[in-house]
Amino acid sequence: MKKIFFVCVAVIALAACKSGSRNGVTVCKSKIQNITPAKIVPLPKEIDFEEIANTWKIFAKIPYDSLNDHQRDIIDLCEIDDVLMHFYSASCSWYCGGIIDTVVASSCKNADQFGNYEGYNTHDWNIYSAWVTNLNNSGVGESITYTFPGNCPRITTIIILNGYTCDTNDWQDYSRVKKLKMYYDGKPYAILELQDTRDEQDFKVGLLGYRDIEHPQWTLQFEILEVYPGRKYQNTAITELYFDGVDVH
Repeated sequence: MKKIFFVCVAVIALAACKSGSRNGVTVCKSKIQNITPAKIVPLPKEIDFEEIANTWKIFAKIPYDSLNDHQRDIIDLCEIDDVLMHFYSASCSWYCGGIIDTVVASSCKNADQFGNYEGYNTHDWNIYSAWVTNLNNSGVGESITYTFPGNCPRITTIIILNGYTCDTNDWQDYSRVKKLKMYYDGKPYAILELQDTRDEQDFKVGLLGYRDIEHPQWTLQFEILEVYPGRKYQNTAITELYFDGVDVH
């Protein structure tokens, strides 16, 4: 009797799972995976992002050898630092071929004298801007959606700078994301569990995308499920959310 019982339980579990195949990986459709950061990449300590930006403006006008020693040190740091190179380096990356058609947030804080807080700020390579949810709630239930062309290179990694990263006070004042529910082409795919840190967080998410010129546009949506409360404001902020992957070089 016990053997029959165990067989029945196994059959029921498999029926509930209704496994399918996505990019060659078997996925249980009844339960989405929780993903923690595969890597935390520290921000450079005591870095002045404004000074970095100004140095790059100078470098755009004069040769490297004409910079002073301090300016050259800044440029060199940007070429080797794992976080700064995303913002200031011309090094090769997934973005040599990766294309994003639109970035749309469900809500955002109203613009003020300091700028706007639109969803696209999560993908503008600017550490001084961020997506900030509206004033009416903590951000739980709000989302941001990225749309890709069908032939876009495939994605394997989600990279996040959580909160209003550029300044320690702003980072503490605004809420930060604790859990993001991720939807792949409209279907629940995973829950990203973020740490409460200003440092870069890298999430390995499998192989996403189609790499097919005939395929229609597809999406990745990120819905805020839970937050780390801000010291001063309810609004939740994300400075950057960008990607790495394959099919480029």
